[in-house]
Amino acid sequence: MGWRFHQFFDWPTDHHGPEKVFLNKRIKLASICARFSGYVWYSGFGHGNKGFQYRRIHQYPRKTQVPVHGWVCFLLGPALPSYFRLRAILRHQESSATLRPMQTRRLGKTDLNLTPVGLGTWAIGGDDWGMGWGPQDEADSIAAILEALEAGINWIDTAHAYGFGLSEEVVGKAVQEWGQPVTVATKCGVLPNEDRTPRRFTSRATILEEVEGSLKRLQTECIDLYQLHWPEPDEGVEESWQTLLDLQQQGKIKWAGVSNYSTAQLQRATALGPVSSLQPRYSLLNRQIEEEGQIDWCDANNCGIVCYSPMESGLLTGKVTEEWITNLPDTDWRKHKPDHPVSALLHPPRKEPFLKLVAKLGEIAAGSDHTVGQLAVAWTLRRPEVTSAIVGARRPGQIAETVKAGSWTLSDEELTAVESAHTEFLAATA
Repeated sequence: MGWRFHQFFDWPTDHHGPEKVFLNKRIKLASICARFSGYVWYSGFGHGNKGFQYRRIHQYPRKTQVPVHGWVCFLLGPALPSYFRLRAILRHQESSATLRPMQTRRLGKTDLNLTPVGLGTWAIGGDDWGMGWGPQDEADSIAAILEALEAGINWIDTAHAYGFGLSEEVVGKAVQEWGQPVTVATKCGVLPNEDRTPRRFTSRATILEEVEGSLKRLQTECIDLYQLHWPEPDEGVEESWQTLLDLQQQGKIKWAGVSNYSTAQLQRATALGPVSSLQPRYSLLNRQIEEEGQIDWCDANNCGIVCYSPMESGLLTGKVTEEWITNLPDTDWRKHKPDHPVSALLHPPRKEPFLKLVAKLGEIAAGSDHTVGQLAVAWTLRRPEVTSAIVGARRPGQIAETVKAGSWTLSDEELTAVESAHTEFLAATA
């Protein structure tokens, strides 16, 4: 039977929320362990953005010689917990003194108050489902989620489709580790084909099956916001929406919303019961909800909007270059779906005009010491109808910067400059 020496250390166990994360999980001396039945392994100290990260960094067969630094960690371990516990306490106190709660916005008719930036978890669903973003490490995913919560974000968006349950499982683990209330939204209506590619389909039977799986993976008894991912098939809009209303009555979901619905479909659904929220794609490069009327419909019907892809699936971050495009993993959907309106920006004839647009947006953002990503998110939040913008992160260090967009109100001059750059881009790609 393996030994886990950290069980004998005097780790504090009466802390909650951020303090619990700092002291018990993220900065604690990550389980100096020795396991002699089959393996000898230990974990090292990796200093990340927010403190010491837990990582299992080596695994050796029983007869394999353990490196000297492994035995050093093992022998010195008992002397180190007090030092790191004190350091964690001091870091947490310093963090608590400077952290200010983010402003929130009410989501439509609900009682949910959301931060203007929410965490999206599409990418942490891994790469084995047809719309993945390349290989993904679970430790990085959990660390990114915790970093978002530490930065003040109070809600997370996920879906059964993202890795067909993997993203929900990781979110469930991270929220349990966080230890404080977090608003969690998830979606149903995308099912796996035999080859694990996604298939859009909703019916009463599939929704009832999906919600049970989501509840289990998220480790909760009630989902805060449950959304229909796509209105497909169209003839099933009423049946699917009525199923969500029934789930709300049963107490399995708190609020019901939709994603990717047209104004006509929204109207058909609301005839059965109020739609709490719409999750559309919306960015300065995709203004479909302005052109087709969803944003006006939501305003008139007090329906909240939580938009996805405000940074065009990572393309409006300022990091996109020729080298970045070339180095995308083969399992990244942006590389192997050139006909998709987003990934088409990475291929001729739109690539060159797009790279020029990003450069101009970078100049605009730099004028007020911001990034292209922050500019893209702030642009969507300029509309009062938008409750929150969903921003993805795959590893620590990504969301901490982007979240600052939630407190940036673009000036008239900045908005004019963005429109000018966008007009030039449209002309070049017409």
